[in-house]
Amino acid sequence: MGGAAQVLQGVVTTRLMRRGTSSRAARGVLGGVCVAGAGVAGAAFVLAPPGPVKLVLLFVAFSIGTVMFPISQTVCAEIAPPARRGSVLGTYAAVYSTAGVIAPFLTGKLVDAGHGHSGYDTTFLVSAALLVVGGLAAAIFIRPERDARRLLQEV
Repeated sequence: MGGAAQVLQGVVTTRLMRRGTSSRAARGVLGGVCVAGAGVAGAAFVLAPPGPVKLVLLFVAFSIGTVMFPISQTVCAEIAPPARRGSVLGTYAAVYSTAGVIAPFLTGKLVDAGHGHSGYDTTFLVSAALLVVGGLAAAIFIRPERDARRLLQEV
């Protein structure tokens, strides 16, 4: 479902931008709210009783935050000077790919420290907190128009 969320985000962002909405609002705020929402859903998942609501929360937690992947690539391309765009996108991919190495290790440590079920709860809550903080940071600090102007002045 994350793929559907990403496609929907693209449609919404395109419509917002065509209506004159800033890239900051259409990408930074929209993406940040989705990531923070995924974090809230992840925390609620841990606290919810077993049943269909818990399943829906898990679904939301693992789908809406994925909209940040295409948004972040678009923002990187938007702010990078054309001559450096390939390097910027390659560096971006290298940095976010490290999560595939670090996350399983940290998750294993947290699960082992919690002795089973409570370790998984801790992992979800830590992830949820990181998503909320990261989403709020994105909503506040992503300013593609300003950053692109500043970077073009430096080149």
